[in-house]
Amino acid sequence: MSDEAKDPILEAELERALAPYRGVLPAEVLQEFRDALEHALTKHPTGSLLLARVRPRQAPDHSDEVPTGLSEAAAAALDKRKKEAG
Repeated sequence: MSDEAKDPILEAELERALAPYRGVLPAEVLQEFRDALEHALTKHPTGSLLLARVRPRQAPDHSDEVPTGLSEAAAAALDKRKKEAG
C-alpha cells in the first residue's frame, strides 16, 4: 500500500499469509509475493470479495428485522429450534 492509509485488516491477512515463508524465502521474493497478494485482494473482484468477508460486520444502527439470507423454510426451522431450546 503505497500512498493509501494502511488497512489493518489487509495488513493482518498479508502477514498471516506470508508468515510461513519468513526465514525460508529471500526478502525480495517475499516482497513480490506480498505485492501480488495485495493486488489480488484489493483490485480483483474475487479477491476483494474474500477480503470483505474477513472484515467484521458493522452493527445495525437501529433495532429491526434484519434479513438473514435464509429461505423461509430455513428461517421457520431456526425459529422452531429457538422456541424448543428456550
